[in-house]
Amino acid sequence: MPAEREDNRALSPLNMLKGHAEYCLAMNCYYGIGARQDHVEAASHFQSAALLGHSEAQASLGWLYLHGDGVPRYKREAFRWFRAAAEQGSADGICRLALLYASGDHVEQSWDEAERLFRAAAEKNHAESMYYLALMCILGTTDQERSDEGVDWMTKSAKAGFADAAYTLGCMYRDGKYLARSMDDAIHWLEKAAHGKQMDAAMALGAIYEKPGERHDLKRSCQMYVNAVKLGSDEAATKLAAYYMQSSGDDLYNAISLMPALSLAADRGHPDAAYVKGCFLQQLDLAYEAESYFVVAEQMGNSKAALKRKWLNMGLKKTPPVANIARIVDRIPAILAKNAVRVFDINEKKLAVLEDHGTRVDDADAHSASGSPQAVPASSNEQASEPKKEGAIGRLYSIRPLKERGKAPIIKWLSAVRNHRDAELLLRLASAYYETPSRSAEDLKSAYAYFLRAAELGNAEAAYKLALMYRHGEGTAADLQKAKYWLERAASQHFEPATEELRSLNQHNQ
Repeated sequence: MPAEREDNRALSPLNMLKGHAEYCLAMNCYYGIGARQDHVEAASHFQSAALLGHSEAQASLGWLYLHGDGVPRYKREAFRWFRAAAEQGSADGICRLALLYASGDHVEQSWDEAERLFRAAAEKNHAESMYYLALMCILGTTDQERSDEGVDWMTKSAKAGFADAAYTLGCMYRDGKYLARSMDDAIHWLEKAAHGKQMDAAMALGAIYEKPGERHDLKRSCQMYVNAVKLGSDEAATKLAAYYMQSSGDDLYNAISLMPALSLAADRGHPDAAYVKGCFLQQLDLAYEAESYFVVAEQMGNSKAALKRKWLNMGLKKTPPVANIARIVDRIPAILAKNAVRVFDINEKKLAVLEDHGTRVDDADAHSASGSPQAVPASSNEQASEPKKEGAIGRLYSIRPLKERGKAPIIKWLSAVRNHRDAELLLRLASAYYETPSRSAEDLKSAYAYFLRAAELGNAEAAYKLALMYRHGEGTAADLQKAKYWLERAASQHFEPATEELRSLNQHNQ
């Protein structure tokens, strides 16, 4: 694919207009703005615009080839398109070309050429190029004048809104390196970087507020670490969970809410994350699960995990997890005091949070007459006499249907569950709204919204109930076509009530 213009017609006014239109279409397809998100289709439009001489499209197409996004990964083609964009003066294209020279990726490494290109783009006020130019000026030199130039470029980049530059500048002020030490300036720039979703900046702020002294603020520190967890920091998840585990009440719930992030951190090889999760499970008397995480932590080099595992094997009675559910909930007294049920499903690594004025399942479900945890039935006859349990810890303590308890506030789900892309949890939330006694129009609208989300995720029961709402005009306008569509979706998954309802609907229409 040629990266250069075939002739001078490429920059004719008409071709410039066409190229810009193709570039806009490409951006819409890439980000899903007003169209279905499709990176392959976006690459096709970028290519059309690039061939018409659109410099930003050429730089974007080069980026796609470099990362194999929507097109095959082909570094040679990436270099050609970056060079074509740079020749037309695209600051983004110049910056990308400079990065290739700096890394020696597909071209012979040349720091001098990289710096020349970064400087050319920086002079066009390209914030990212300013940042890289600053690094090249500062690092590996003892020349004070060159270091000062680097600090100036770093400041310009940070002021232009480049988060990595703001973070680096904040660290310079914090450590007194290349700049006079100033914690006020450090916090100012780190805050700007954190607002730009720079994970390391959030971690740095958490550490500043955690440290004893005049700026000590544990609440603020925890908030910064929470932000870092949202940005994918394994270290922040581990530190927060360890801190919350030493507390009780709401802080203990906060520790529970961090378990999915802690599990991901452990899966990614963070030894302290596996160790901390093992300690938390041990606090809940879940020896089997705790030991498994201690084994993982030990294999990843955490020496404390080996001692914990040895202690478990020596003296702790390992109660089967299902028989231990009552004790799990009883270890969260502040939560029970609020008449709430909050359960972490350890087996499936899901967080299910329900808040209302309901009660737990009957004592017979989890306790013996003496109030101690009931053993798991050993025989099939004993199992038959037990209330049906669905297997996963997150379902063993369930909320009774609202219609069985009379008028009650609707279930409030915390954002961790409200935004969860889990069809079963969404179905339970939708059903709670739908089954509320004396339900209002707003309740039906909420039920419709959550049934729709669960149905789109492939839940057959949600699709069936959504179809009923369309058929009877509950929470939305009546629409028999949509009702039939969702019934067919549910029936295709062999959901028998949907098959019967579809048959009834077809007979009614005949």
